[in-house]
Amino acid sequence: TGASMSYFTLANSLYLIEHNIDVQTELIRRLKLADRSNFHGALYETCVASYFIKAGFDIEFENELDGDKTHCEFTATHKVTKRQFSVEAKTLAFNKKSGKPNVISKVNDALGKEANHERIVFIDIGMPSISASMLPSLIREMLPRYCH
Repeated sequence: TGASMSYFTLANSLYLIEHNIDVQTELIRRLKLADRSNFHGALYETCVASYFIKAGFDIEFENELDGDKTHCEFTATHKVTKRQFSVEAKTLAFNKKSGKPNVISKVNDALGKEANHERIVFIDIGMPSISASMLPSLIREMLPRYCH
């Protein structure tokens, strides 16, 4: 089922993270919270980190508890080329009035964070509230603002 697949994916992501870096205490704390909106973001962050590990990157989580500046989720350093990226992972939130996803605000939030390297932004669009027919228009609406 979808629920069991989600648990296995989370377990595999945490395994990869644990065996490649120290699992961030704050990430585990967020996964354990009763607040479901926070859980989804932390879950997606583990998936994104595992993608980079599988692709041959070392991961270094940012100290997001440091309130002096904003932070991306982590820095990914390729093991061979040593090229570094600041990685931000976002999950969609929906506007309560319109029911539409707040894609633009998530992109703005991600790009507004301080980054020490070239930035890669992941946005989880796999939310059941988005119909497949809405995605092309959302992407067309967003691309002119951020692609040159």
